[in-house]
Amino acid sequence: MQKVLKAVLPILVLVFAVTAADAGTVVTLTDTQTQSGSKKYLDPDILITTFDFTGQTGVSQLSSISSIEITLTAYQGDSDVGEFDYENLVLVLDNIDTGIELNGFTGGILVTETNSGVPTNDGSIASALKSDGTLVAQIRDMDLADANWIYLSEDYEATLTITGTTAVPVPQAAPLGFALLGAAGLFRLIRKRRKQL
Repeated sequence: MQKVLKAVLPILVLVFAVTAADAGTVVTLTDTQTQSGSKKYLDPDILITTFDFTGQTGVSQLSSISSIEITLTAYQGDSDVGEFDYENLVLVLDNIDTGIELNGFTGGILVTETNSGVPTNDGSIASALKSDGTLVAQIRDMDLADANWIYLSEDYEATLTITGTTAVPVPQAAPLGFALLGAAGLFRLIRKRRKQL
């Protein structure tokens, strides 16, 4: 039994290594930037700012995004409960609709609000982020029936936080090495059994 275990162990290690290649590490990326200072009617977009994640660990290996959170300050958002743009304003990153609604910005006053959610199109957003390490953030009005004028003062900062998973590949030589070890173990076992016959 011990001989069999010694021979099979390398193969089990190989299987584990291949499985681990598909696993990943959870990372959180955060950046804070001064808001654009834009003041305009939504037609349908208004620039929040450009977030720069360059140099942060995990950006280049990002394979999926599980959540996005943004904090920003807006005047005259009209997206609070009961207002005409409630559930109509969404976060757009690099011209990709995240599906995350930007609610809670009451009309007529300056409001700092945090909105978060599981993004749609997370693969496209991850690819856009990996391409240059930055994401251009905008507010998009999904219903232009009511003209909405918004001011994103440059006296305030916006923060974008992305939580996702990075791919952690096994070094290319590792699977081959484990395979050779497994093959050698099986060869030794077979040869010993033949000698016993």
